[in-house]
Amino acid sequence: MKYARIISGLAARLGLSIEKAMEIFYGSATFQLIEKGIADLHARSEIYLVDELILELSAAKNQSNACR
Repeated sequence: MKYARIISGLAARLGLSIEKAMEIFYGSATFQLIEKGIADLHARSEIYLVDELILELSAAKNQSNACR
């Protein structure tokens, strides 16, 4: 299943446990877009989607730091 490969790729890239990667993935805007079929994200490669998740996390972190 594609979700499993995205989660394991995210865990590997960020050095996270599978459980933490699952939490991040299922709570992400990227997951919501995939589920809704927006922008054909479901057709993108797992590597592309892992990169998108990392960009999303980075943007959220930067926004959180800007609010301080």
